[in-house]
Amino acid sequence: MWALWQMYKATEWVITKSNGGKIDYDNPQFRMLMNASAESPLRSLQISGGMKDGLMQGLLEMANGHFLRGILRMIHG
Repeated sequence: MWALWQMYKATEWVITKSNGGKIDYDNPQFRMLMNASAESPLRSLQISGGMKDGLMQGLLEMANGHFLRGILRMIHG
């Protein structure tokens, strides 16, 4: 769960940067971008975000409760 929360906060940070540097959930465009990102499959985030496969596989392991296996997957690719 921790890994997914970190991914959510990273997504929020990237969208915030493009929104003038402020988190604004009252802004419909900001909300739409956050919802679209949060509800999209992780694979699409990997493709559009340029995330390396080892990192994605590690995050998936961590999200499934295998924290150490996820760290090792991230390190070794």
